[in-house]
Amino acid sequence: SIYLDVEQDIPSFLSREDFRDAYNCLTEAHDNWLDEIEANYPNITSEEFDLLVEEGVINEWKIFDDFASHGNYYSLFRKDLIEEDNWLENGAIISDAPEDIVGDEVLKAMINQDGEVKIGGVIINVRSTLMTYRSLELCTPYQARSEYFYNSDASYKTRLAGGIGYVPILGSFVYGKITAYKKKKNGRWKRNRENLSVAATCNVRKSPLNSCKFLTIAPTGWKSKKNKSITITKWNWFSLQIWYKRAYATNSTSPDGLVNGYSDNVSSSGMGF
Repeated sequence: SIYLDVEQDIPSFLSREDFRDAYNCLTEAHDNWLDEIEANYPNITSEEFDLLVEEGVINEWKIFDDFASHGNYYSLFRKDLIEEDNWLENGAIISDAPEDIVGDEVLKAMINQDGEVKIGGVIINVRSTLMTYRSLELCTPYQARSEYFYNSDASYKTRLAGGIGYVPILGSFVYGKITAYKKKKNGRWKRNRENLSVAATCNVRKSPLNSCKFLTIAPTGWKSKKNKSITITKWNWFSLQIWYKRAYATNSTSPDGLVNGYSDNVSSSGMGF
């Protein structure tokens, strides 16, 4: 479905349907790849896993990297991953954590480092779109995201994130993401391979054309994998129905969405957005 636009040097798709199909295929391929790694190394520790990564034996992000290589572009996923590596190397100070505007790992793998993708001849900057929509009011496509760090002790923590958003042409979505970290013997932090689970839910509202009336709850369901981070996303492809941040009562302070996550070393966590 993907083709290279040489002049623009961005991933390009003939139609939004092609983008959706590629997104679903890439999600499945990445999950299958993680399952294959687990089957080949069923009893490997996180430290042994990291050693095989350093030796080039394992690439946990191979599917994403191959996809970007096929399109001949540098993905936002790889850019953000390197920024997080640099943050970890510099002490992993929570207040300095790089902001992850586009939380969905698959979506980040399908856009270039500037957040751009061309669909049906139209260039969309997903990153700028999500940043812009964050500031809009009730009854408009409203993007919101939150994240929080949970510690079990001085050696382990998780980064839990969730949010909702709207991308022109593509539609709206809700996502949840969990990343596990461990402090190494030298005092530095690293992403830690663990059994992870994550789920997200939020209120669904009709579009401004339908008076923004409350409809129902849109859960993603749970996703569980053994990896350093996992994301689950539910898309409402191509529809006028939009996910909104704020509760129906304009004076309500309660969150309009919730993300839950679990890891081996941080038993449970939950966060509203």
